[in-house]
Amino acid sequence: MNILPQNSWWIQRLAYDKYECEKEIIAYAEGDVFFEHLNLDYIHLQINLTDETYLDRVSLILVNGNVIAKNIFNEETDGAVSVMVLGNLEADNILVGGQEIYVTGNLIVHNLFWGDYNHGELIVEGNITAKVLMASDYNFDSERFYNNENINVGLLIDDNEAHGVYAREIMETAFKEECLLKEEEIDEEIYSYKNWLNTIELINRLHKNTPILHDKIKALPEDNIPFVFENYNLTDNHMERFRISDLFALFGDDETHLKELEFEHFDTYKRVRTQPNKPFSTNIYLQYKQEYAVMIFYFNYEGNLRRGIVYKSFIEEDKEWHTLDLQQTPLPLKEFIEKAWKNLLLDFSAAEYYQQQFSRQITVQDIYDILALPVVKKQYSDYYNDEGKSYYIGNLMVQFRQNENIEDGCPRISIVKSMPYAKDDAQNIFYHLDINKDESGTEIVTLNTQYTDGYDSEVYHVSITHYQKYKEILSYFAIIKKKLEATNKKYLNRSMVRTQISPSSPIEQDYSYLEQLWQNWIDSINQFVPKDNEYYNLTEGISQEEIEKYTIIDDSTSIPEELLYFYRIQNVEYHPVTSAFSISVNGWDYYLIPFQDISEEWNIMDFQEEEDFENDILIPLSEKLYLNGYTNPRWIPFATGMNGDYLLYDTDPSEKGKYGQIVELQNESWQRNVVANSLKELIEKEIKNLKKTGTTKFDFILGKSN
Repeated sequence: MNILPQNSWWIQRLAYDKYECEKEIIAYAEGDVFFEHLNLDYIHLQINLTDETYLDRVSLILVNGNVIAKNIFNEETDGAVSVMVLGNLEADNILVGGQEIYVTGNLIVHNLFWGDYNHGELIVEGNITAKVLMASDYNFDSERFYNNENINVGLLIDDNEAHGVYAREIMETAFKEECLLKEEEIDEEIYSYKNWLNTIELINRLHKNTPILHDKIKALPEDNIPFVFENYNLTDNHMERFRISDLFALFGDDETHLKELEFEHFDTYKRVRTQPNKPFSTNIYLQYKQEYAVMIFYFNYEGNLRRGIVYKSFIEEDKEWHTLDLQQTPLPLKEFIEKAWKNLLLDFSAAEYYQQQFSRQITVQDIYDILALPVVKKQYSDYYNDEGKSYYIGNLMVQFRQNENIEDGCPRISIVKSMPYAKDDAQNIFYHLDINKDESGTEIVTLNTQYTDGYDSEVYHVSITHYQKYKEILSYFAIIKKKLEATNKKYLNRSMVRTQISPSSPIEQDYSYLEQLWQNWIDSINQFVPKDNEYYNLTEGISQEEIEKYTIIDDSTSIPEELLYFYRIQNVEYHPVTSAFSISVNGWDYYLIPFQDISEEWNIMDFQEEEDFENDILIPLSEKLYLNGYTNPRWIPFATGMNGDYLLYDTDPSEKGKYGQIVELQNESWQRNVVANSLKELIEKEIKNLKKTGTTKFDFILGKSN
């Protein structure tokens, strides 16, 4: 263990779980190793060991040298064999999840590295090189990518950067079409880029050594920005085209006032100054760093207007302006003028385009419509309250300032983009969509920002010359508008359901206690969580049609009668983050599973063979349980920890157990414990527990913590 990196999982596990670690096997190799196909699933691991009897207990492959492989992969992302390379790791493709991949040297992946699920992590001390690196709810050092520290990746596809919109177009730039699913082939909500992947096809292609990626990553379609000039030449027509631009009208109605727009492009500063009502009044100023500047302007000579070009140095002794003849200008200066002029024309065209798109796509009515959404008014409009609730989409936080709480401001939608790896004030980027009035009194939407956090920070207008900001807000606003419409629809549906809580069909006398049990549980939660909360996930009870459709799980397993009546009173809807109707057991929250998803969750649990079970289970089991595998197929999941752990309704207890007892299945620790003698006892424990912990249990749901 002395050769293991100090920040690896295994060193950390030794610190708190040495007893369990000593039971696991490390497959160790000294020197360089080559693998054709390395399958890291526990049950499919095939490596040469000096003693093959230990193969099914290997948890870590440790190589003190370099590793070269064709493909490294696993399909079970809940847990798999880890790989630690004390050297360089090179492979054609790596598709993993559920383990630690640790490389002390360089990682070189010629095609795809895909890390899936938060049970796995990639740690690389050296350089990271990959054609495509995809992370779907996967742990990796994203700060390195933000700072571009020893990173050479052609395309990063990261769920955390998607802002809740996982566009197929992104996947199409890298993956062959045969490896992608069509939208109609996906039978669930698209919550990750991985939903688009045909994983069966991917694995088949790995085995056949056939490509899964395009030879070259395709460029995403760019905005089709019209070029508003005839060409790149310096002409009077182009000078006049600046003057008549609508951009200058944005500064008010006073046409006699001198207007200007400033652009910065790397080391070059560019300024356009003009009087919109005065022909041939345009003045162009171009400056390179702090070294020299060029000015293009009109002047009167003997009663005639002429266009002139002058030059000024900031580093030479002579700092006066001097006339330039482009035919006699030194080549470096001439190239600077041509390049700066061209970039100015492109920048000006882009500014006009994004101003037009901003005016069309984000209107005053759009802002008012969003502010008027019931879910926004009820849940997200406490703008000046630091404890108030904000709306989150990925790393975007959205806040809403209504007419009635504008204080000394205006109606506003604020979007704050979190940049956790940026320095100082750059960690938050602010986009304020404000409704203001122009000089004519007409309401308009303006884009504003601020440098520092806080309600007292100075807010200033974003010039259209920073058109990249306008491009960003157009994208973010479209995402937020779409997401809010869906959120509001769910909010209204929940509100309709909650107007009268009642079972959808009569309850048999033997299960009548479930009605009062439900009502007591609902009343306990209602003391802390309002019914219109986003995470209040109660819905009406299941119908006879749903019972007939979902009760039978397989030929020998069905949902027990008590659970059927339980769900006939009330059902819940799935939320990927959290929900109010959860049950706390041993310090962990288990979320009630929607009735229609029970069968799917049951199928997720892996029924291992008896011989595998005997080797894997190293802890004593309760004498109340009958178990000869990973789980008993007649244990019915009804609550999930969203981490592979479940609460299960036991329909097949041992002789000392009780039908209907509740089992907690802990995935990683292999604990299988009876935590209640019945469903009724479990819910009553939760109700009692809420009286003690309700004020803190729902902190996140109530927006008191992130």
